[in-house]
Amino acid sequence: MRDSNFLTNFINALYQKIKKRSQLVSFISETLEIERESASRRLNGSVNFSVEEMGILSLKLGISLDGLIFSNGEHFHFPSFTMYSPMEAKSLSTLTLGIEADLIFLNDIILSGSTEYGSMFSFIPLHFLMPYNSLVKFIYFKWGYYYTGAADFDNYEDWVIPKDLLKLSDKTLYLCSKVERMTYIWDCSAIWSFVNDIMYFASIGSLNNNDLKLIKDDLHSMLYQFEEMLKGTHSTLFGLKDVEIYISEVSLGACFSYHISKDKWCSNFHTYFVGTGYNEDYNTTMQLRDWMNSMKKICSLISGSGIRERKRFFYQQHSIVDTISVE
Repeated sequence: MRDSNFLTNFINALYQKIKKRSQLVSFISETLEIERESASRRLNGSVNFSVEEMGILSLKLGISLDGLIFSNGEHFHFPSFTMYSPMEAKSLSTLTLGIEADLIFLNDIILSGSTEYGSMFSFIPLHFLMPYNSLVKFIYFKWGYYYTGAADFDNYEDWVIPKDLLKLSDKTLYLCSKVERMTYIWDCSAIWSFVNDIMYFASIGSLNNNDLKLIKDDLHSMLYQFEEMLKGTHSTLFGLKDVEIYISEVSLGACFSYHISKDKWCSNFHTYFVGTGYNEDYNTTMQLRDWMNSMKKICSLISGSGIRERKRFFYQQHSIVDTISVE
């Protein structure tokens, strides 16, 4: 991906999307409606892809041609954005398939060894919530309410998380346990936003007082567990991992993340209704990591030596959670 030859970069990008040569030859042959031998010659470099052929394959596989042009320079590769439309998903199976595809992709990176993970977030990451039944149930319930609009998502108490989603939660936490180093930049408004969502669903009658109590208790438990983890106490959330957490007093407005292992990398950006797929461009991932590291200069460290900042932060977050009114 770092070769100066554009066609070589394009061929490498094809292999990153479909790693097995025989499958890639078949895909090119069927997509371009050419013989397998002709497709093979294009992959060998003995025959060049035409501009039209590259355009067709790039659209099918989500490859950015402008990113390949700049892949050997200090340029940011702007990924393709996807806009997620409310009320259009038929069921939670859309979410299940999306999480499953992400886990298959990330499994290849994380299990290749010595993985570093970084995340800047303005709303609580899903893997933070997964160990807590009422929190992960709420976030899936919220997703179903906004994306499907089905009557199933009128009453939180009666709704049950599908078993396939629960299994994916276990796989997600397993992969988290295999990451060697984690760095988070936590938007100080993340808990406030989560509580605000909770109170909205309470106001429309989807959550009853018992639901609110369970969610409130789990939010407090999550915060206590993070605080204990950052003191160096064993945590079932990440184990005894190298975890570094900074707090941003500036609203980030979106979530950014990256994974870097020895010879694999990717980066990602998303808000609640807009996001990108995992971007495998080397320069983009490294620039995102460098940018996140630069953001630490204007953030407060609450792990390690940041004792005062940590106490103040968690006191504030617990106070926000306590605004959830339970009659």
